[in-house]
Amino acid sequence: MTLEQMNYVVVLAEELSFTNACLRLHITQPALSQSIKGLEKQLGVLLFRRTTSAISLTYAGEQFVQAARSILETNRNLLSKLEDISNLERGRLIIGVPNFRGQIILSKTIPAFRKRYPNIELSVVEENTERLLEITEKGLVDLSIMNRPESTSLLTVVPICDERILVASPPDHPLCAGTDPGNQDFSDLPGIPVSKLRDEPFIILRGGHKLRETTEKLFREKGLGKNIALEVNNLPTAQQLVANGLGFTFIGEMAARYVVQSPRPVFFRLLDAAPTHSIVAAYKTGSYLSHTTTAYLRLVRDTFSNLESFRQ
Repeated sequence: MTLEQMNYVVVLAEELSFTNACLRLHITQPALSQSIKGLEKQLGVLLFRRTTSAISLTYAGEQFVQAARSILETNRNLLSKLEDISNLERGRLIIGVPNFRGQIILSKTIPAFRKRYPNIELSVVEENTERLLEITEKGLVDLSIMNRPESTSLLTVVPICDERILVASPPDHPLCAGTDPGNQDFSDLPGIPVSKLRDEPFIILRGGHKLRETTEKLFREKGLGKNIALEVNNLPTAQQLVANGLGFTFIGEMAARYVVQSPRPVFFRLLDAAPTHSIVAAYKTGSYLSHTTTAYLRLVRDTFSNLESFRQ
């Protein structure tokens, strides 16, 4: 029995799909199937029940996966410690990021990190928030950058910054008279009372996004939301529709600053509300943080510290 075989079983147990497991493991389905069957023959027990339509863990498989996860985590921690001791700055860093926010985080941090640590093998896992939380709690990534989760019982959380929630406005709206959307200073954004938006059309994200929760809370507290122009799946789409005059939307400062589109909306800070999203780094409690992981965490904090430099 090898660590590789243990990892194969754990991944297959999480996916319960040979196709999805092979995509994660970067191997062929025959290779994975042969490895699992060989391990079951060696152990003398079945780890998975297989039918024509589904697979599931047996009781023996459940016990195996529980022990294998612990062994694999111990192995990862040991390798990280040895890499630090050797001071060769070699190894692997697995970073977890949300699907959309990850585009910004990675583009702003990976080039500088790669320059400082050219021998570190980087691996990125991009998932929705729910899935990202799950794999971080299982220790399948070294570090995840995400919105602060509601429950952190299995995680150690390190604050990165608090980003303001801004209002994005069509650039040709009367409120934007005299404002150049391509040359806004985020340290001195114009302010707007929420009451000015009461009768305006809004573009909102569909359910499942943290920003959707924030939007609904603002709607309830400020009497908005009577005129929903459209619901969309992602923030760049909402931002582009705003820029083309369809309506207003709420947007995190990170996206407002770094997602460059043409045309661009005009951004306002809210005068009578101060919603923020708390961005954190999270890792499984008890996991060993190598010096390269710590260095990446420090880089992310330094890169995005400007998001909370201008609290007004």
